[in-house]
Amino acid sequence: MNTRRINKIDSIILNPRILVRHQFVNNFEEAVRNYFRRAVMWVHLFLKDRQLDNAGPTSPGNAIAAVSSFLSFIALLFAPLSAAAGVIFFLLLITFLLFNIRWWNFMRRESGLLFSLKALLLNYALGIDIIIASAYGLVTYPFTRKGTA
Repeated sequence: MNTRRINKIDSIILNPRILVRHQFVNNFEEAVRNYFRRAVMWVHLFLKDRQLDNAGPTSPGNAIAAVSSFLSFIALLFAPLSAAAGVIFFLLLITFLLFNIRWWNFMRRESGLLFSLKALLLNYALGIDIIIASAYGLVTYPFTRKGTA
C-alpha cells in the first residue's frame, strides 16, 4: 500500500523521536537499477493520479537537481566542441550543487568529508538515471494497465 492510499484512510504523523535506517545497496549497479524502477513507478503514479507530490524525492528542489545533473552531463559531452557548452556545464553543475547543499552539509557533518563527496557524486549520477527513467516512464505509461501503476 503506498503512502497516498494510507493518507486517504488516515493521517500520517511524523514523530521526530523515531529513527529510520535506510536500506543500503551493495553496489552502484544496484543503486541505478533501484532508482530507475522507483522513478518509472513515480512517473506512472503521477500520470495515473494526475497529481504531483511536493515532498521528499519528488520535491521541486530534488527535481531541479536531477535535471541539472542530466543537462550538465549532456553539456559536458559537447564541451570539447563548444566553449559555450563548457560554460553551460559549469552553470548547471553549480545549480546542482546549490540544490544539494543542505543535504551535502548534513552528510558531511554526519559521515565526514570523504563520504559526503562520494555521496554527492553518486547523487549526481543518480540524477542522470532518474531523468532517463522519467522519460522512459512517460513513454511506457500508455502501455501499462492504468489501475496497477
